Amino acid sequence: MIKQLLITIIVGVLMGLIGGIFEIPLWIILSITGLIMISISILPTIITIYLTKDMEQVKKFLKNSKNPIYYFFHALLNDLELEAEEAITKIEKKYKNSKWPSLYKIYYAYNKRDFLTIENLLSNIRHESIKKYYESLLAIEHNQIEKAQEMVKELSKPWMKEVVLSELSRKRGNTIESVKHIDNAIESTKGLQRLSLIKYKEQNF
Repeated sequence: MIKQLLITIIVGVLMGLIGGIFEIPLWIILSITGLIMISISILPTIITIYLTKDMEQVKKFLKNSKNPIYYFFHALLNDLELEAEEAITKIEKKYKNSKWPSLYKIYYAYNKRDFLTIENLLSNIRHESIKKYYESLLAIEHNQIEKAQEMVKELSKPWMKEVVLSELSRKRGNTIESVKHIDNAIESTKGLQRLSLIKYKEQNF
């Protein structure tokens, strides 16, 4: 917080000097300063959640976050069931008119291999790629192997395809091939998704 305040002051002073030297209108200076400050405030989160391969950085961020969504993942990835359920309750309260709570309930259900809950909630998911991903996993669970194989082609993200291929290989009893696919999934990701897949591998292999 103090660091961000100091950066804000420095940026404000610099932009004021630049505006004075080049006679730039005040509204332009304020707009640029605002954009810079927004970027500075959200950039660390974007890097941590989406771009880094430093898993300790991601773990620390999740643990210390006040955002119930990020704390949910901290609880989920550390097998803290009560905390994960409490975080879902907070997410429901924060996003009352949204379908987002269903998504985190599905994450939680899949972590517990609770496929019935996933089936019941999947119709609430609007994001088509996520929906197809879980439909593929459900097909495998129901021994609909050919259907799952066809659905892999429709998945948009490489890590999703690799996870489904890993589950297909595991269903066939081919552990070596299954581990290979999950390793491919991990290597294709960064940030929170990478950490989630590393935990997935630890739990299942």
